[in-house]
Amino acid sequence: MSLLDSNKFVFECPIAQLIKDGISDVFTTRVALPEGAKILKVETAETRADVSFDKTFSYLDFIGRPTVVIKIKNHVPDAAEGVLKITY
Repeated sequence: MSLLDSNKFVFECPIAQLIKDGISDVFTTRVALPEGAKILKVETAETRADVSFDKTFSYLDFIGRPTVVIKIKNHVPDAAEGVLKITY
């Protein structure tokens, strides 16, 4: 995570390098951001990625935390390159 200015942050991580030898039909990555954050931009180099937005609720939570959900179909670790960048 890095700070762009006083109001913007960037979360950055490899998009699909978590499982080196596994092949999956649908690879899902969920990133829950801090409560009250506003998602400004989601960038990924993966062309097969389906990006959607959700809310994650915890115990006694009424507002929820904004969550970015990335799904990649027919995931092969060697073919998936790139970084996930979320500006919030």
